[in-house]
Amino acid sequence: MIRRKDEAEVKVMHEVQKGNGDVVFHTFMTKDEAYGAGRTFARVEFLPGTSIGVHGHHGEFEGYYVLKGQALVTDNGTESILNPGDYHMCKDGDSHGIACYGEEPMEIIALIINVPART
Repeated sequence: MIRRKDEAEVKVMHEVQKGNGDVVFHTFMTKDEAYGAGRTFARVEFLPGTSIGVHGHHGEFEGYYVLKGQALVTDNGTESILNPGDYHMCKDGDSHGIACYGEEPMEIIALIINVPART
């Protein structure tokens, strides 16, 4: 199966996880398409001043890969600046948030996958 960029589901979400402003999700893979392995795979667009608020992940982890612009990532309470090509992973049980840093728009790839049950 091939999904062209103009076929991706586009959704504008407001104040995601109590963040600021509108964030645009271009979803490549939906939860229904993930065979129970995850929740989303998307390109996410942020304008300056927009963010996804700090939130936790339980039973899953999320990765952010910066495509363009700069990201201010909060990783378990510690803030860091990420540049294009940088990657952040929020592991099961951890918390994170992300904001567009600076005056340029930012784009990331976000992937959320389930963590196998621990025995």
